[in-house]
Amino acid sequence: MHVLGISDPFHGQALLESLVEQKMIFGAMEIFHRLGPTGHSDFSLLNAVEPGTFDLHTIGDMKIPGVSLFMRVHELADPVSTFDDMIEVAQNLADDLGGELKDESRSVMTSQTIEHCRLDIRQYQHKHR
Repeated sequence: MHVLGISDPFHGQALLESLVEQKMIFGAMEIFHRLGPTGHSDFSLLNAVEPGTFDLHTIGDMKIPGVSLFMRVHELADPVSTFDDMIEVAQNLADDLGGELKDESRSVMTSQTIEHCRLDIRQYQHKHR
């Protein structure tokens, strides 16, 4: 999913502060991660502008049009709960920064889209158990 600026790009410092509030940690691959109880990444967030990385030395001066969040369903014990956490972080970022949630095709992410994603995750779990 994506969080894109509605009319203006996100200010890097505001994004960084919101990410810290959301317990996102800068780490591997120069992107942000939400760590689970085991210390492994539950989901990650990258810059929507290629190559997708962030530079902590210059992030305060950056204008960022959006960010993308992703998770690896097959690596998670409870992917539906993790997805819900990821949605919450994305919505909080959108609220904090004046952004909007978008799906993989960059259409507005509605409650119906979110429920469809949950269903897909459950079907994946059922199929691969």
